[in-house]
Amino acid sequence: MNAHLSLSLAAVVGLGLAALADVPSARAAGACLSMPLVFETETAEGCLDGDAVERLMDAPLAVGGRSPGGSQSLGLELTAPDDATKQRVRTCRAYTDAVQAGFYAATQMDMNFEGFMRVACGSLLALAASKEAVSSRIESEAVGFQTLSLLPVDVLPTL
Repeated sequence: MNAHLSLSLAAVVGLGLAALADVPSARAAGACLSMPLVFETETAEGCLDGDAVERLMDAPLAVGGRSPGGSQSLGLELTAPDDATKQRVRTCRAYTDAVQAGFYAATQMDMNFEGFMRVACGSLLALAASKEAVSSRIESEAVGFQTLSLLPVDVLPTL
C-alpha cells in the first residue's frame, strides 16, 4: 500500500473515531466486550457503563516502547501534516484528538502500534455509541443473529 493511500485510510478511520468521541456517555451499556481490552493500569471486560467508558478513554494503553525505567510505555508517535512536529499519545482521547488535528503514523512501526490503538479505541467508541434496541424483529430471546434463517433478507446486506 503506498504512503498516500495509507495516509488517506488513516485519516478516514481517524475522523470516524473522532466523530464518535462526541457521543454522550449516557448512551453506553447497550453492548459488551467479547474479549478483554488490556490497558496499562487495568483490564476492561464484559459490559461497561458510560462512566467506565469515559474513564477508559483516559487510561493509558500499553503501546510503543518502554521508558528507561521500564514502568510505562512511551506510547504511539504521531507526525503532524507538516512532517516536522511529533506527538506521543498513550490514551484513546489523546489519539482521537491528534488524528482529528491531522497527525498520522509515519513509520511502519508506528503504523503497527496505531493498529492496536484503532482496535482498542474503536471498541471503546463503539461501546459509547451503543444502546439497547428499542424494538427487535426477533421475538424469541433465545434466537439471535447466529440464527440467520430467521432474519429478514433486508438485514443481510447490512451485516
